[in-house]
Amino acid sequence: MPPSIIPDVISEQDVPSLGPGHRAQDVARLMVERNVSAVVVADDEGRLVGIVTERDLSRRVVATDTLSSTVTAADVMTPEPQVIGPEDSPTQALAIMSRYGIRHLPVVSEGRVLALLSIRDLQLSMSQRVVSI
Repeated sequence: MPPSIIPDVISEQDVPSLGPGHRAQDVARLMVERNVSAVVVADDEGRLVGIVTERDLSRRVVATDTLSSTVTAADVMTPEPQVIGPEDSPTQALAIMSRYGIRHLPVVSEGRVLALLSIRDLQLSMSQRVVSI
């Protein structure tokens, strides 16, 4: 049976998330606190509405000389991001990441974000498989 995203590549996580009304500064602080490079943006019911990555912050805040305390996560997020299911394969995830030029992919089941898959997770998983062969 081919590997699946959960549990073969990553496990369910405590995914860093904030609401769309939080300031971009809050997003950046959460990234620093959690040592991550992406934060999920969720509505009041916990449904995924977007994602903010370091790339989003650098392009939509830093490069435009915007104060991070004056814009919200909704202003800088990538809305309706590409997602993948927990049973999907690492190859499918890599294909999506390559096609859309992204490095983070929310793993979603029944509207709930279970994990946040990064290109680094895929690289580590694939390198471990090669070593074990």
